[in-house]
Amino acid sequence: PSRSCHRGRDYSIVSELDIMSGGNWTLGIGYKHNDKYSIEIQYNSSREILRDYAYWDSKYNSLSIIFGVSFF
Repeated sequence: PSRSCHRGRDYSIVSELDIMSGGNWTLGIGYKHNDKYSIEIQYNSSREILRDYAYWDSKYNSLSIIFGVSFF
């Protein structure tokens, strides 16, 4: 069987991890032109989605650019 190893750790015994939702904050700024076109930049801060695992660590964050068009 294939074994996944990173820095001397054997991860082959883990078949599935439970990902937890965690609290975070979002910061965004946007601009609307002529009440028709819009653009927004949105940042979501880090979340610890594997917080129930002592030997696993993760950081999940995101940056989005959102374009919009208003039809009405």
